Amino acid sequence: MKLKRIYLLPNELHEHTLLDTLSPLAVQKIKTLTTFFTESEKMARRCIAKTKPDHAIDSISLYVVDKDTASAQVEVYFKAIDQEEAGILSDAGCPGIADPGAVVVALAHRKGIEVIPLVGPSSILLALMASGMNGQSFYFHGYLPIEQAKRVKSIRQMVSDSLKNKTTQLFIETPYRNLSLWKDLLEHCSADTLLCIACGITGPDQYIKTMSVSAWKKLPLPEIHKKPAIFLIQA
Repeated sequence: MKLKRIYLLPNELHEHTLLDTLSPLAVQKIKTLTTFFTESEKMARRCIAKTKPDHAIDSISLYVVDKDTASAQVEVYFKAIDQEEAGILSDAGCPGIADPGAVVVALAHRKGIEVIPLVGPSSILLALMASGMNGQSFYFHGYLPIEQAKRVKSIRQMVSDSLKNKTTQLFIETPYRNLSLWKDLLEHCSADTLLCIACGITGPDQYIKTMSVSAWKKLPLPEIHKKPAIFLIQA
């Protein structure tokens, strides 16, 4: 096995940011590396093309790693790579943070391969920063259950945990179900629970607002349908 270093390469959160949110080193590595692990070949090629690489896009080796990829498959990828350096390129945000890249990183550690994280945007941290909520103690839940009864139970448990432990609770939803989740939050959170919606972060239509649930109920539906969003609550 020739692989010696793996770079964790963030991607822009919004297509109109034109890589401005990435560190110069991250952009340079995306431009020069020829081997990548990625969740989506289409998104990876789009990002790489923006850096205007010296080599042809078709010459780049892309190894797909999604939520169903097992460590054994990643090991097969490792053996096939004939480069000393490779990158894990996220579809959006930072690899390994609500992202399937963690399986590659875990195997790299077991194989003694150097792991090098590079600077770029994380929608989770940016939302927490902009929420005005507790940034000292917080919990990210990922996606809530789809089934209504289980989702309501999760919401109520998060409110209880936040109140008991003074923590900020963060979670996400598939964009086309954003409004359904928003309605459940208004119905099942207490009136004085703080709710933040952070949508389209870093994009031209960025929307970030924190208010009590009682205040949200006085407003019309937020324009968050089919848009990537982070939800935060603090009881």
